Amino acid sequence: MVRISNVDIPNNKNVSFALTHVYGIGHTRAQGIVTKLNIVSQKKAGDLTDIEIKAINEEIKHFPVEGELKRIEQEIINEDARLGTYRGLRRFKLPVNGQRTRHNARTCKGPVRKTVANKKKAPKPK
Repeated sequence: MVRISNVDIPNNKNVSFALTHVYGIGHTRAQGIVTKLNIVSQKKAGDLTDIEIKAINEEIKHFPVEGELKRIEQEIINEDARLGTYRGLRRFKLPVNGQRTRHNARTCKGPVRKTVANKKKAPKPK
C-alpha cells in the first residue's frame, strides 16, 4: 500500500480516487493535485513512483488534512458554543423549536440522570 499523509492508500484504485481516502481531500482537490503534477488520473496508486509520491505529499502539505483539519473544525465548534451563536447552541442537544426543557424534552436530552445522595458510611467496628 502507498502511504500518503500518514494514510494507507489502496493500490488498486485510480490515483485521483485513491487520494480521497485522506480526510480533507475531496474529488475536486484530488483532481487538482493530479493535474498540477501532470500525473495520469487513470494510473493506479500502486504504480506511482517514489518521486510522484513525494510530490503528492509536498502538494498536500499546503492544505489542512487529517488531524490538523479535525482540530480546526473542533475549535470552530467550541468557539460557536462559547459565543452562544445559534449554530453553537444547536450543539447542546436541546429541542429545536423553543419548547420548555425543565420537565420535558426527554427525547432530545436523553435518559434521565438520577443524582445519588450521600450514602451513610458504615460505622467502624470497635
